[in-house]
Amino acid sequence: MAVYITGDKHGDFNPYHLDYAKVKAFCEDNHTTKQDVMIVLGDHGVHFFPDDDWRTLQDMKRLEQMPIRFVLLRGNHDRRINRNNPDLQYVLLHEKDIEGEFRYYKDFPSLLFPKEYGYYRFAGHNTFIICGAYSIDKQYRLDMELSSRHTYWFPDEQLSAGERARAGSLYCDLVDDYHSDILIMSHTCPLQYRPNHALLNQFSGLEEDTSMEQWMDEIADYRKDDKIKPWVKWYCGHFHIDDMMDDVRFMYHDIIRLEEKQ
Repeated sequence: MAVYITGDKHGDFNPYHLDYAKVKAFCEDNHTTKQDVMIVLGDHGVHFFPDDDWRTLQDMKRLEQMPIRFVLLRGNHDRRINRNNPDLQYVLLHEKDIEGEFRYYKDFPSLLFPKEYGYYRFAGHNTFIICGAYSIDKQYRLDMELSSRHTYWFPDEQLSAGERARAGSLYCDLVDDYHSDILIMSHTCPLQYRPNHALLNQFSGLEEDTSMEQWMDEIADYRKDDKIKPWVKWYCGHFHIDDMMDDVRFMYHDIIRLEEKQ
């Protein structure tokens, strides 16, 4: 079994799109099976439209047919899970390379949706997941809604203040238990690591809400011991770049394997 990580896909899973073709080719080249896992770091696009929309069902069907399982973090352009959907199932996995609480749809068991935040284990690594982010193109998306019946911007795209408080408490407990032996996987990143050169130029100068990234700074800097950094590596998407800054790995098109912890 192997665990892989990649970045935003925005629902571009049709057979002719570069990202879909690359994921499919990657699976073929690496002879993946349903025992393997690919983590998508938000804006997966499966939940951009409502659960019963034909485009949602089509995307989920295409992913389900691939020889791998997906762990789909929620990004700012993904709807939150509709817990009232009768087809939504719950599973608590305790496998060798994947442990944690997930939701899935009964017809698509290979698509695993983690909680908004919380503790997981992948390939033996203690991992803390954080979903959501702010949309720098918020006003553009709201303007699109005026001429459409479709929702282009989700008001609950970021973690709420209450969610951040609870997530911060859980993370502190995790650091106290495991010290620096932690990976973080999220959609956006701490403000101190934000790659400003990658922000969309057409939206530069607009008022932004960086409260979530500022809160992530607190997560990034939390210490149990002043001499120990509380996390080993941070993986995130959102910025549409494949790059590395210190121990923060920005993911987009790249697909990398998470090596097993020895």
